[in-house]
Amino acid sequence: MKIHTVILLGFVFCLSLLFCTQCTTNKYQQKFRNRALQAPSGIQALDARGKHKKNSETDPSDWQTAPDFSGLFEVTTPAHPNPVSYNAKFRILINVKANDAIKGLYIYAYQQPNELQSAQPLKIFQQTLLPGFKSITLSPQQFAQGSGTSTIGNIYRIIFLDRQQRVITYGDVRVK
Repeated sequence: MKIHTVILLGFVFCLSLLFCTQCTTNKYQQKFRNRALQAPSGIQALDARGKHKKNSETDPSDWQTAPDFSGLFEVTTPAHPNPVSYNAKFRILINVKANDAIKGLYIYAYQQPNELQSAQPLKIFQQTLLPGFKSITLSPQQFAQGSGTSTIGNIYRIIFLDRQQRVITYGDVRVK
């Protein structure tokens, strides 16, 4: 009789531990999402090779990996060059570290958080991303022009979402 009680208590403990871990992960993911959905502010200034520019701007909040994707996904080289010319392109190098880690990828850009609701994706990868490195190339003409030419020179938030609209990472790009 006592052995069944011990087993039952052990099972209940394991379930509660699993539930609490999930709650904590969701809490941290929600905090990350809230930061990601704020207005852009600051950039990581990088040259065309992805190297930090000497004595230039750096934003430590850019290109972090969301808690739900920690250990599964990484931005290896943030958006570069940054700042970027309106007529140029910039690249972001990512590393998917596990099978089935990223189920679909949707990339958006905005200046004000309310613009995300009506924004069209800049790039869509509908399939699950395979493990390995992937270079993503984007052009400011895809998003800066949509906000009008008077906004050139401003900062835009680039945000990566999965198929379930969970934030994976985000960072800011200055268009000059």
